[in-house]
Amino acid sequence: METESTNLKDVAEPDPVVSTTAGTGQKQGNEREPEKNTRHTAPRLVERKTELRGQAIAPSWKAPALIRKRTEQDLKESNAEIPYYKAEKANRDLFCSLIERQDRMIEELFLVITDLKYRMEDIEEGRR
Repeated sequence: METESTNLKDVAEPDPVVSTTAGTGQKQGNEREPEKNTRHTAPRLVERKTELRGQAIAPSWKAPALIRKRTEQDLKESNAEIPYYKAEKANRDLFCSLIERQDRMIEELFLVITDLKYRMEDIEEGRR
């Protein structure tokens, strides 16, 4: 007949949160006792140095003209996300219609000014 060992040192200490107790008072072999003569000092302040200070994040090797040219090429492709030719035509139509409206309004204002001029001349001749 074999007997089982009832040595309690082999049993792990229960978790205080799960068992709702502060523990059994047993210490495991891998725990260290806290050092009693520790000196608490304020952390030493250091300046962080990096090589990226003052540098732009984007690569500077591309000129704006090259970027613009590439963007225009992308827009003029047949399967572009933005249908460039349709958008260009719509913008041109809108711009032309605004200019035509402005021309009509200017022409109407000139007609009103000319009419007022004739009326003023008629009033002045009637006074004489």
